Amino acid sequence: MILNNVRKHNCFIIQCSYIISQNTQKPDKYDQNGIYQLKRPTCHKKYIGQTGRPFRVRFREHYTDYKYACNRSKFTQHVIDEGHAFGPVNDIMDIIHFAKRRKML
Repeated sequence: MILNNVRKHNCFIIQCSYIISQNTQKPDKYDQNGIYQLKRPTCHKKYIGQTGRPFRVRFREHYTDYKYACNRSKFTQHVIDEGHAFGPVNDIMDIIHFAKRRKML
């Protein structure tokens, strides 16, 4: 149909590309931002934080602090002091509230 209209009007197509995407997957919750909770399964202490960046980025920063023993967050300091292992994001991070980009509570 589009090609017939192009021929009818004597148009030339230099480059034509159609991208049809059917993305039926939900966006990953860790690619959003808002309020999060970090916890260790071995103890019952919790750390609650807020970020305007994706949760995955903020988790990576906590992990980097742990890896290089940079006690920049209370959670990292507790994990290092108590000798806890640092696990994957699914085990440690819970999302409390999603926020719109750059909008903080």
